[in-house]
Amino acid sequence: MSRFNIMNHLKTIVYDETNMRLFDMYVTEINGGANIPPTLELMGTLSDEPIELDPTTMKRIAEYNKKKELKILNEEIKDAEMEKKQLQREIKILQAKLEKCNKFIDDTFDGFYDDEED
Repeated sequence: MSRFNIMNHLKTIVYDETNMRLFDMYVTEINGGANIPPTLELMGTLSDEPIELDPTTMKRIAEYNKKKELKILNEEIKDAEMEKKQLQREIKILQAKLEKCNKFIDDTFDGFYDDEED
């Protein structure tokens, strides 16, 4: 049995404002011995040449980004709707308190001021 087992070969696109490069990563399991537990090792290389994507891959990336952004926006909308409902409940409570205060003032000072005297 070999001491090394390549578990995954991952290709990742690394990009900045100017170009894109391909980063090849290998996740390797190193089998341990009698008293040594197995370990994982990550090795990678970054290509020296910029890469260009074919239209299909670009569409897939755009679709993925669109779905991800829509999910974030939907969560923001849901949070905003919950906040709106909470604020509407608070407004109703404050309006009810204001009505009670106005009624109390009207009942307390009813006839206290005579409108005809100035």
